Amino acid sequence: MLKVLLVALLFAFPAAAQDQFQFKCPQPGTVITFSDKSVVTFTRSDGLSCFYKVADGPERGWFASAYSATNLFAVANRETISRLWPAKIGDRVSFHTLNGTTGWNNEIIIREKTKLTIAAGTFDVLVIDVIEEGNRGNIHKSVRRFYYAPDLGFHVKFEPILERGQWGSGTPTPLEAVKVTLP
Repeated sequence: MLKVLLVALLFAFPAAAQDQFQFKCPQPGTVITFSDKSVVTFTRSDGLSCFYKVADGPERGWFASAYSATNLFAVANRETISRLWPAKIGDRVSFHTLNGTTGWNNEIIIREKTKLTIAAGTFDVLVIDVIEEGNRGNIHKSVRRFYYAPDLGFHVKFEPILERGQWGSGTPTPLEAVKVTLP
């Protein structure tokens, strides 16, 4: 009898790891202030691209919560990256790119779902690792860890992790949302 009850409960309440998470962008008018004092105002969305302005600057974009929308890796591999969504814990995509004579192995992994408490509040987040590893003599390996809040539609925390080599064009700044204002 106990076995039957346990099996029935397993089917009634599937494991959280099987949950699918839809991608969305923040609503236009959403404002996020980050720990580096940048204030990001979202303007529109187009599929997996979220567009925003910082202060009175030009409109910028972010693609699939993993890359700047103008990043050459993202542009060249948009279709592959898009396969992450809808996402489940453990999902991953990988692709290879060339930058002159230097090669890169890229992998994006949906690591886990967790709760994150930061200055802007407490969020249910997906931990997304963007791993970039050099090849063809390039010893660089880094992880750009994003804490994507599906209910908000954007990452609320960013951690750059250098595992090997050096950052190419300056060390990325860790960021956390300190304030979120919804329209």
